[in-house]
Amino acid sequence: MTNLILIILLALANAFGGTGLAEKEVAKAVKEGLGDKVKSVEVKIETDPVTFVHKGKIKKLVFTLRRFDVDPIVIDETVITINGLKMNASEAILGKPAVIKDLGPVDWYLKIGVEQLTAAVLDKAPQIEAPYFRTLGGEIEFSGNYRLNKYMSVPFKARGMLSSPDQVTVNLMLNKFNVTGIGVPAKLRLWVEDAVNPLLDVNKLMEGKREDIEAYEFTLSRKLDPKITQIVVGDGKIEGKGTI
Repeated sequence: MTNLILIILLALANAFGGTGLAEKEVAKAVKEGLGDKVKSVEVKIETDPVTFVHKGKIKKLVFTLRRFDVDPIVIDETVITINGLKMNASEAILGKPAVIKDLGPVDWYLKIGVEQLTAAVLDKAPQIEAPYFRTLGGEIEFSGNYRLNKYMSVPFKARGMLSSPDQVTVNLMLNKFNVTGIGVPAKLRLWVEDAVNPLLDVNKLMEGKREDIEAYEFTLSRKLDPKITQIVVGDGKIEGKGTI
């Protein structure tokens, strides 16, 4: 998530330094920064042209990304809202490099289909075969086969809730667990939880960009630190909200 913000900030600076702060140009720059990892990018900018030229102030920016691939899952919709931003607009107009000087509070929202949890489990938990997820009210139903050894796998069906105890990762906490078979270990529920968790990690997008992120943090005099504030399970989908 932090890496996504970095791409957005660089796109803003590059777009302004080239052809002016136009929504389509910024959207194009973000899309180019992400390449084939995203299907489309939309940008809405709220600012007073006079205030922006003289003080570089932008009231709000909203970025909407569709079908954002963060391997192994694809996020159906990602919305990043920057509540206040300041650039060196007057200097950039004279030909100097455009720089983000101040960044206000940042909120994010994402929505994924419950089937993306299957993709996450297939990627990280090979001992769980034929995983399948679906939503039941505000809970998650999870079924599959747990491979105990070369010769034995145990079918299971479980239900539970999604939680974020550290506000960074999303974990599946199982409160109902049913198995069929003889000689099933009592700790199987815990083994299944350990195998699949965390299902999601909002820091995944920071990989490989730590030095660039730290440079921007120094310029902005604040941390770019993503946190999960809410997880809601709906009909076939999961929605998350957070801050940066």
